[in-house]
Amino acid sequence: MASPQELAQRKARGQPQATQAAFTPAPQGGINAISGAGSVPESDALYLYNLIPQEYGVHVRKGYREWCQQIPLGDGIKTIIPFNSGNSDAPVDKLFACNSDGIYDVTTEGAVPVKVLDWPLKTDRSGWVSWHAYTTIAGFFILACDNENGYYVYTAATNTWAVGSITGPTPAEATLDFVTVWKNRVWFVQQSTASAWYLPVGQITGAAKEFQFGNKFKYGGYLKSLWNWTVDGGVGVDDYLVAISSAGDMLIYQGNDPDTAGDFLQKGSWYMGKPTQGRRQADDAAGDLLALSAYGLIQCSKLIAGAAAQDSTVQLSYKINPRINLSVERGNTVYGWQVKVAPLDQLVVVVTPKEPGKAWTQFVYSTTTKAWCQFTGVPMKCAEIYKNKLMFGSDTNRVFIYDGYIDNVLIGDGGASATTIQWEMLTGYQTYGDPAKWKRVQFLRPRFIGAETPAYVIAARYDFDLSPLQLPPPTFSTEFGRWDLSFWDSARWAGDTILTQAPTGGFGMGQHIAIAMRGQSAGQTIYLGCDLMLDSGGYL
Repeated sequence: MASPQELAQRKARGQPQATQAAFTPAPQGGINAISGAGSVPESDALYLYNLIPQEYGVHVRKGYREWCQQIPLGDGIKTIIPFNSGNSDAPVDKLFACNSDGIYDVTTEGAVPVKVLDWPLKTDRSGWVSWHAYTTIAGFFILACDNENGYYVYTAATNTWAVGSITGPTPAEATLDFVTVWKNRVWFVQQSTASAWYLPVGQITGAAKEFQFGNKFKYGGYLKSLWNWTVDGGVGVDDYLVAISSAGDMLIYQGNDPDTAGDFLQKGSWYMGKPTQGRRQADDAAGDLLALSAYGLIQCSKLIAGAAAQDSTVQLSYKINPRINLSVERGNTVYGWQVKVAPLDQLVVVVTPKEPGKAWTQFVYSTTTKAWCQFTGVPMKCAEIYKNKLMFGSDTNRVFIYDGYIDNVLIGDGGASATTIQWEMLTGYQTYGDPAKWKRVQFLRPRFIGAETPAYVIAARYDFDLSPLQLPPPTFSTEFGRWDLSFWDSARWAGDTILTQAPTGGFGMGQHIAIAMRGQSAGQTIYLGCDLMLDSGGYL
């Protein structure tokens, strides 16, 4: 029998610690759509909307604001054409927007667009323009091929657009719907054929010669597009000509002059998967050519090295391919697909057509962390880079610039249409110790840094519940405090750094835990990770 002294010591002895602390870092690994729900690494997310994996954590994407006044006619901006002069001797920079009505000059920020070319044919195919800037001894030009109206030339010296003069294809201008420049020679693709036409070196008009690709396409189809790819092929840097067919063949040529026997040779033929609709399925990315197909976003450098198109080392989009492939399957017959590299923002953006009844969506790759996320709510019908800034056109005939930290800032409406940036995430499921034990999250405390504390709701998700949070995030004003007008202790001031947040109570119970969070921001916001307090007990 225990003595009174021993009983007193037992009563005074503290209870063992029943809770444990943990920290879940921000999912800088991006979306993981290929791992099993129970094996997604702590560094990845099951979904990540409007949150970009970058340095320190995941960043709320930038917002967008209207660049110029709305274009009054047409069925949406389908092409943006920048003219970057590049030196002081050249004419001034220009920015053009194309839709079914014609081509508009939208160079001046905040100004009313000026129509500079009226399309002869105004159909739903008009305005999908392939273009290339080109310099000759005669001056600076933009060469453009519309999907419906054919070949046009912009002359910078006179600031005018005119029909291009080509002989060879019949009828010449109306059947050319793609243009590129390779080895200082202009090449065209003839609509719905396997033929390309090329001009003599340094010329933008005149007699073109035909080059037939069709007998080299193993899987058939017509010629989609031609791309100039600068690459080190093992014997020094060279420019390859890449031909992509509608059925998925990719041919690569090396040499200089197609008129000289033995000086224009096929380097190889590869199958890249059926490409997307339109002729914007590729873009140059720091020495590689990225091409979009049913296999996802293909790295051509890896493809020609010997790997198959379905190999994970070839597919830049491997971790998110199930979602890209589903999107391609649903919209492969619709125009609006585009691959656009945005170097200043360290992003590769895969522009997708809007699905009826659904929000605008883009797939976005961070070149910083090599990870994927998705943008939603950005009305991006086409995209281009102008003065290092990402510009895009919408289906409402507006030109926007990817800038600031608020969405839909329109000219002249006093901010009435502006909205905060909505974002959402779900981390991978983790066991936090013994996977067989039941666990309860008591508290969650997300960590942010940035200009302000975002409004958000956060919750623990248990045992592979993939449903989004249903509660909307709290709302708040997008106005910052104004000097000499706002109260110091109550106004929100831009530029502050938020280091700590209050904990939020958790609820529910399960063996595997993920963190779901929705929020909205009107300032620079970086999510670093989340502190958790949880207890566990009981087995299967």
